[in-house]
Amino acid sequence: MNGSLSLSVAKALDPQLNEFDRSLVTLSERNANASGVHAKALLEDIAQLSRRIVGSSVKSRHRFSATRAYAQLVFERLAELRESHLGDCQRLGVFIERRFKPTVRYCAATEQRLEQLAMSIANLSDLLQARVQVEMEDQNAEILRSLNARADAQVKIQRAVEGLSIIAITYYLINLFKLVYSGLHTLGADLSAREALLGMAPPVLLIMLLIMLRIRKAKNH
Repeated sequence: MNGSLSLSVAKALDPQLNEFDRSLVTLSERNANASGVHAKALLEDIAQLSRRIVGSSVKSRHRFSATRAYAQLVFERLAELRESHLGDCQRLGVFIERRFKPTVRYCAATEQRLEQLAMSIANLSDLLQARVQVEMEDQNAEILRSLNARADAQVKIQRAVEGLSIIAITYYLINLFKLVYSGLHTLGADLSAREALLGMAPPVLLIMLLIMLRIRKAKNH
């Protein structure tokens, strides 16, 4: 009785298993040809098929487990009978084995197919997730390279601006001290150009040093 019930369950599962096999092949082909854009939809379809396979396995697992236990009990009892040949009469153990073993084997094969499908769909899901992870890491690496390139460009621009600023400030300071020298010369100060240059050099250098220190301090902040 238990074997008959399990056999009907196994036969009812056969069309579903064939459908699962076809769906798994289709998903495997999509995974081989899919790009990162379709990975999310493919992952959802894989998860849906996985839920269906697991659902079928859960519904039939208790029946197949009971069949295995029942078959083991039957075969143990037949072995305990220790039947001997009696003329042309068929032994009871042989009669039962010929009719019961195919059912047990068919149920075991169906259960094994379910387990293999569940394992295959899990492996496919892991493979897709690993590929998506690798693609994401490649994209992140590309973004980091782009950010580093932009940062390098900004540093170069900043250095160029600093250099131009120092040149401009130096130019204005020199012109300012030229005006001071011209004013002193007009007022009658007896200074040669060399003396005026030596006198103006320390203040100019001090002001430039202070400006450079301010620029570095601002950049560090």
